[in-house]
Amino acid sequence: MYKHIPKLLFSPKAFATKSEAYDTPEQKAADKSPETAIERAAWKQKAIRNSFILILSLAVFGYALAQLINSFEFFTSMHIVILRVISVSIVAWALMSKLSNNVDTMWGGSLLEKTNDAFFKFFYLVGFTLAISSMFLVPVNA
Repeated sequence: MYKHIPKLLFSPKAFATKSEAYDTPEQKAADKSPETAIERAAWKQKAIRNSFILILSLAVFGYALAQLINSFEFFTSMHIVILRVISVSIVAWALMSKLSNNVDTMWGGSLLEKTNDAFFKFFYLVGFTLAISSMFLVPVNA
């Protein structure tokens, strides 16, 4: 499956062609999606690109936040450890809530599913940003 990743990232048309050949007749019959394979591959390529930009932006923001906090000389070593534990706990909580609450009711269209996705994304991004910030914090007693 790894060999198909470059096709998805750089050539959604080639990926869609491979995908159509890969799917079984049963899978094709069960697929009720109005989008074509090329549209789905292009949508996924865009989603991967957007998530990369979002994570990169939050990493830069987390670094800048740490530099701002460092200028106030506020955090001790213990504060930084606590912040790291909190940030990892938030990410773990978001992941566990997403993995343990499988709420498939309308293939992503119900309010419960959309709220569950929003909960996951929000807390994952908050936890990630805090984790990045905590990596660049300098304790005052150093």
